[in-house]
Amino acid sequence: MNGLFLLNKLKESEPTLFGIYVAIVSYMKVIINFIFVFILMVTLQSCQAYQVIDSGYDANFDFSKYKSFSWLPVRDTTNNSLYDNQEFRTAIIQDFTKQIIKRKYLLETDTPDFYLDLTITYSKEIRYEDSLVPQIHSYPYYVQPRYYQNKYVTRRVDYVKDYVTINMVDRKTNQLMMSVTSEADIDRGGDIPDTYNSITRNILRKFLKMKKYAATST
Repeated sequence: MNGLFLLNKLKESEPTLFGIYVAIVSYMKVIINFIFVFILMVTLQSCQAYQVIDSGYDANFDFSKYKSFSWLPVRDTTNNSLYDNQEFRTAIIQDFTKQIIKRKYLLETDTPDFYLDLTITYSKEIRYEDSLVPQIHSYPYYVQPRYYQNKYVTRRVDYVKDYVTINMVDRKTNQLMMSVTSEADIDRGGDIPDTYNSITRNILRKFLKMKKYAATST
């Protein structure tokens, strides 16, 4: 009530000041809405950038009993290409470790309940795209405007499909329990915000969904 009383007094005594106040409030609302939309767009881009394309689990395992984990060593330490290198592997492992620990799993290097195994694969692909050909007028000066129909040319694009797979392996039996594969797009990771976190978050989300489904289906 006191705030409303002061606002009414402000209207009566200083109409110009009140107008400035209203303008500032409106401006702040626009800024807040812009920030919200920007954050939402970045979040959606991050989530949609790397889709999980394959996943599966062994229903014979009781995933609720597995509480601790450790990473298997990298099989090929000599690979150092644009699409599979030590820097990218280390970033994925560190980020996934951080996220899975937040889910109450324990990092146990000696006798973990399960191992995590990171695999990176890629293949060269070809696609064809239609590109717009700029239409340039032959006369630099003319009175009447002229319009030209857009022309397109088909061109070949060579690109690489790359994927990140994280497997969950039982330590005692050495059997594969669960596996998730996600798109990686490693060579253009700098174009997408929060690259490593986006990949590992999507993979971990799928792990947890399968764990929950396995628990309800048994």
